[in-house]
Amino acid sequence: MRDVRVIDEEGTQLGVMPTREALDRARELGLDLVEIAPNATPPVCRLMDFGRYKYEQSRKERETRKNQKQQEIKEVRFKVLIDDHDLETYARTVKRLLSEGNKVRVTAMFRGARQMSHPEIGEERIRRIATLIESDSVVESPIRLEGRMLSMLVSPRPGVVTKNVDTAEARAMRDAQDALDAENDEAEGEEEAELVPTPPAPTQVGAAQPQEGTAP
Repeated sequence: MRDVRVIDEEGTQLGVMPTREALDRARELGLDLVEIAPNATPPVCRLMDFGRYKYEQSRKERETRKNQKQQEIKEVRFKVLIDDHDLETYARTVKRLLSEGNKVRVTAMFRGARQMSHPEIGEERIRRIATLIESDSVVESPIRLEGRMLSMLVSPRPGVVTKNVDTAEARAMRDAQDALDAENDEAEGEEEAELVPTPPAPTQVGAAQPQEGTAP
């Protein structure tokens, strides 16, 4: 029968003893003999309540999972023909979302065939935001065109995530974002109205014909 080095619940060395003697001592104390360093010479065992130990480990793991913030993907959208002031407001919004631990999809929206024929304008706008948030972000997915939207996905740069504190500045930024989003929604509604063609009047000469791609 091999010898083992025994440690009690408090971490006190009880010395080296035969395994049988260590098991007897554990039974006398109503504890378990748990091998914690099998490759040591001699192997190291500890006297402990193994059931309670497993429970405590499980509880700690649950607490850890509970406290971990699930990373979400937020989206910030803007019109391609946005002015520099509004673009900077959107960039600050992206920074705030990144500081809260979110990934952010930055999306430029095109209106009509004329804008769609110049995707480089939207790309320039997104690159401008990328420059403004460069110190806070890492590009996960480069700029790509999806239908009438040009988008890029960024994630927080290590060290920029802070506690989600609802400060006056954060509230002001959210209000500015909401106002711009409302403007974008209104613009989208106008665009949908424009896409519904009006038949030319019978007496009108040289009436403009519906553009290709519009609804019948």
